Formats: sequence, C-alpha cells, structure tokens
Amino acid sequence: MCGSSCLKELPDLSKAANLERLDVAECNALVEIPSSVANLHKIVNLHMESCESLEVIPTLINLASLKIINIHDCPRLKSFPDVPTSLEELVIEKTGVQELPASFRHCTGVTTLYICSNRNLKTFSTHLPMGLRKLDLSNCGIEWVTDSIKDLHNLYYLKLSGCKRLVSLPELPCSLECLFAEDCTSLERVSDSLNIPNAQFNFIKCFTLDREARRAIIQQSFVHGNVILPAREVLEEVDYRARGNCLTIPPSAFNRFKVCVVLSIH
Repeated sequence: MCGSSCLKELPDLSKAANLERLDVAECNALVEIPSSVANLHKIVNLHMESCESLEVIPTLINLASLKIINIHDCPRLKSFPDVPTSLEELVIEKTGVQELPASFRHCTGVTTLYICSNRNLKTFSTHLPMGLRKLDLSNCGIEWVTDSIKDLHNLYYLKLSGCKRLVSLPELPCSLECLFAEDCTSLERVSDSLNIPNAQFNFIKCFTLDREARRAIIQQSFVHGNVILPAREVLEEVDYRARGNCLTIPPSAFNRFKVCVVLSIH
C-alpha cells in the first residue's frame, strides 16, 4: 500500500494470517496502525516511512516472527510500542519519539539500531541488547548515554554526530572500531577509561572538549587508532616537530611512530 497518499485507515487485517510484509510508506493521511496488526503472527517486515500523519502504532510484542521495523519521517509519532524479542533490526528516524519501550532490552537478537534525528529523545537510558553491533544516535536530543553501553562487547560502530546537547561520554566497549562524534558542540568530558585502542575517533567541531578529555582521547589514539580533533597546534605528546614540508626523524624512532598533522582550512 506504499504511496497511497489518500489512505486514511487500514482494514481489519486479523484474517490475513499469512501476511509477511506490511509496507505503508508514504501513506501521508494514515493516522493509526490498527490493533488487528497484533494478529499477524507471520509478519517479518514492517515499513512505515514518510507517514506524516501517523500517531499510533499498537503493541507488537506478540509478533514472534517480526525481525525488521523501519519507521522514517513520521514527525507526529510520539511514543513507540512494545516490540517482540524476535526483532533483529530497528530504524526510527525523524520522529517525535521520546524514548524506547522497556521491552526493547529483551530483544537480544538486535544487531542494528538506528534511532537518528529524533530531537525529542532527551535521554538514552534503556538497557541495550547485548548482541548490538551498530548503534546510530546521530542528531538526537540526548544529553548523555547509558553507562551500560560499556557491556556491549559486540559493538563496533557508534555514531553520535550532531548530538548538540550531549555533554559527556561514559566508558565505551573495547570492541569499538569507529566512533563518530563530530559536531557535538556541547561535549566536554569523556571517560578516563576509554580502553578502545583500535578505534578511529572523529571529534570535528567538538570545541568544548576540556583538556582532560583531549588527553584521554589522544592517549588512546597513540596506541593503534587515529583521531580527528579540533586544535590550533601540534599536540604536546609529539616529540619531533617541524613547520613546512620537511621533518627529520632519527632512525631510532622508526620502529613505531605516530603522525600528527594540523590542517588550516580556509
């Protein structure tokens, strides 16, 4: 039914026992997903993109086959329903959702969570599924991230870009490979126990990072990873320095070294 812009309501779907995919994308007049959806026990995919009037989704907790929920650009949707433990992927982008349901913590099979551009999402205190591998919270209104994130030992990708109210970062899992936190303009502090030596960091436009936070980030990047930070000069930890296009490094330093470059963008 995707693209049915004049569709105002769905019929009773309780007898559609074999339905596996429901797509109501771009049904701009649709206000509510009927409660009969709770009877679709074979449904696997549920797509609700660009439903500008959508306000109500019933509980989905009994849909034992449901694996993918994709909700995008539904600004009037303020609350999100309970979800089944069978869920593997959840995308909630550009909605008015303020928090995830408590039932989400039991979705141990979820590996991908995109909950982007939800400006009303102020906190993220939900205990996250242990199998989570990719987490995208970019452009949300969060001010902090739950401390339990350090226990996600499979998480390798974390994106917090554009979270302008985010003030601090807790201890992160050592499995992390990519951390994108660019344009987090209120970010001041990070945990002293980052413990993610192989990660790539991006802190572009994070001008409020305090000295201790910068030092903690730099110490991690000097192990195996790399980091992008806003700065006006070469880091103090760099032993060999030069201006221009030539730098002399003694042979004794060739065994292992890191490079720091300050770029001026006009």
